[in-house]
Amino acid sequence: METTQPDCHYRLSIKALILNETRDGFLITQEAHGWDIPGGGLEHEENPQAALAREIAEEMLLTTTHIANSPSYFLTARATLYPIYMANAVYETTLEHLNFTPTVECLNIAFLTKRNAHEYDLTHTAQALLNMFEPERH
Repeated sequence: METTQPDCHYRLSIKALILNETRDGFLITQEAHGWDIPGGGLEHEENPQAALAREIAEEMLLTTTHIANSPSYFLTARATLYPIYMANAVYETTLEHLNFTPTVECLNIAFLTKRNAHEYDLTHTAQALLNMFEPERH
């Protein structure tokens, strides 16, 4: 699919920052094109938190219990599948549980850390977040 877009335009995507127990890594999802951060596109007039809850329910069949009011990270990256750039607002999110069932859009889940990143074929977006990610110090 050929998509043209002016150089200054971005597709806005809302992503979930789901931290592991030690808060030194975050959840990624295996999709057909690589490992990415859970979430998806923001529809016109849609609230970011509602969009993120919807995307997680659709793609992962999981329920969110909390989505932060403001993004923890904002990053831009070239889309992996299309010749466009994505602007990504990344919100800290918690889930009801991680009893995951694979779907067509989400084949598997894992927690990404700076130590295990070499094990995954990351999308541009996941790599950009990993580069910015600062694990919490206890």
